[in-house]
Amino acid sequence: MRTRACASSLITQKPLMNVFTPSDSDSYQIPPSAISAIKAAKQFSDNVPHNRDLGMLVESLRDSSATMRLPYRDLLIGDSERDWIYSSVLYSLADATSGMAVFCALNELTSIATLDLRIDYLRPTQAGYDLIAHATCYRLARQVAFTRCTLRLEGSNEICAIATGTFYCGKRTGDRTISTIED
Repeated sequence: MRTRACASSLITQKPLMNVFTPSDSDSYQIPPSAISAIKAAKQFSDNVPHNRDLGMLVESLRDSSATMRLPYRDLLIGDSERDWIYSSVLYSLADATSGMAVFCALNELTSIATLDLRIDYLRPTQAGYDLIAHATCYRLARQVAFTRCTLRLEGSNEICAIATGTFYCGKRTGDRTISTIED
């Protein structure tokens, strides 16, 4: 088995069919044409050391979107007097979720890299609740993908932060592009 370095992690080069098999309890709704690439993206996400150390979990994957959860832990608290979570934790979750949305939109596994990620913190993020991030890849050009991501606390409809990102997409075999999606 060969491996190569990519985005601070390793991608295992083995048949995609053996990468990830969702159980009955998983909520993955994946188009058949995208299943192999999304399986590989799921494995990639699970093997990024930073994502794994923080405890990020993939909740759902769709054609051009992803939802991830970050279970609450005390080590995420950045302001112990006010019980607020570190803002960098939200940034990391937005980046990971947006990257997963790009993988879903590509329908193939290729290298991607974050070119830019801008985040607006709308309100302090109270400790004690899981963080939920939902990202959509709304435009996929030849080599650049554009994403939007919202972050909220579990059980709340109030958005804590909104992120917009651009990602470089490496060499692709397909020519699939996504037009702007209406929200």
